[in-house]
Amino acid sequence: MTSEGYRTLDAQLKQLKSVERPSVIAAISEAREHGDLSENAEYHAAKERQGWIEGQIAEIEDKISRAQVIDVSKLDGDQVKFGATVTVVDEDTEEEGRYQIVGEHELRNPQGRVEVGAGPLSIRVVTDGRAGIENQALGLAEAVARLTPATIDVRRVQWRPAFDWLPVALKAPGMLDASSNLSLPKHGEPWPDLWIAAGRASLPLSLAARKRSGGRTFVVQVQDPRMDPDRFDQVVAPAHDGLTGPNVVSVTGSPHRITAEALGEAGPAFAALLGPLPRPRVAALIGGRSRVFDLTADHAVVLANRIAGAVEGAGGSLMLTFSRRTPEAAERVMRDRLCGIPGLIWDGEGANPLFAILHFADHILVTEDSANMAAEAASTGKPVHILPMVALRPPGKFARLHADLRERGASRPFDGRLETWTYEPLAETARAARAVLQAMTQT
Repeated sequence: MTSEGYRTLDAQLKQLKSVERPSVIAAISEAREHGDLSENAEYHAAKERQGWIEGQIAEIEDKISRAQVIDVSKLDGDQVKFGATVTVVDEDTEEEGRYQIVGEHELRNPQGRVEVGAGPLSIRVVTDGRAGIENQALGLAEAVARLTPATIDVRRVQWRPAFDWLPVALKAPGMLDASSNLSLPKHGEPWPDLWIAAGRASLPLSLAARKRSGGRTFVVQVQDPRMDPDRFDQVVAPAHDGLTGPNVVSVTGSPHRITAEALGEAGPAFAALLGPLPRPRVAALIGGRSRVFDLTADHAVVLANRIAGAVEGAGGSLMLTFSRRTPEAAERVMRDRLCGIPGLIWDGEGANPLFAILHFADHILVTEDSANMAAEAASTGKPVHILPMVALRPPGKFARLHADLRERGASRPFDGRLETWTYEPLAETARAARAVLQAMTQT
């Protein structure tokens, strides 16, 4: 780096250590005094900024420790090299411009520098469009955008039925369904800086993006790709899947879009409906049948009775949503048993109230079959009660996830009582976003 670039980095480091770090520590301390961390947006924002500040300090210290400082005053000769100032002439207009060749951290300096890559980070999100899958990739992209200026472009893809069964290695973009968005840039179009994809349908395209972009695009795959993670620049995978590797970021649960700010923004649209409900307000997120768990009608009756007993015994209200996997018979008996309790049982029509429900909830009940729902609930800082399901096979990774959440103090098995406790809300998506940005600076 140039001497000027070194001085700039050193000044930034001093500012972060002597001003920004003490300021955010004070902000966290002040926010704690407001109590109830689960609905404390100032606390969550300060904690996220603290993580960013510490990441910046570590990054700058690393750059300074490895820096080779060039004294440009000692450069001579007519070669274009690092630190040199060159004159560029437009042959058509004969206009001249003078530019200095500098390091990447100096790109945003004033005019007269070569500004390769300046501007907001361009992020492309690629999934099959299913809400549960897309929210993981989009949640990670939004977390990155909260740390650095960025634009997010969402693309949804689907393979034609005749080719969907093929292994990843044999699929080509020409096999995509006509309804798919164009995910790979056409010839001459710019490549995104960051590619974040999730789900099986995106795998062939992620591999193609990494190969064709020639290093211009940093490719992140969310979820365990069930192949060598080294085929991607980075993989963000659930810790309970057990995937490891130098470029693997393991997170509790999966990335998602839930933040204190997002929940607070969703609240006003449902405030008239949910705000007046008697407390404690209890959210119930009900899953359904999978390869590991089932929700039979008989078991649904048991769960409904336990939920009703707890809510009615506390004089509270119920806000309940079902998933697409909830069997019709189970949903029907639960609706019949719980419809008399004050609250909301969402019918699936209109705007999804999930974020507002989590915002207004005092307690969250979650069936054990969904890793995503449990991790999202644990990101609120509110007590998470785990509802048992009918096991079809050993729970395996689900048992590991719930053990992790219990260790963190976020969840407990539901015993029919609405106990209250506090814990540090999960911030795994923000942590993964910091890891992505740090990895991008090292490539």
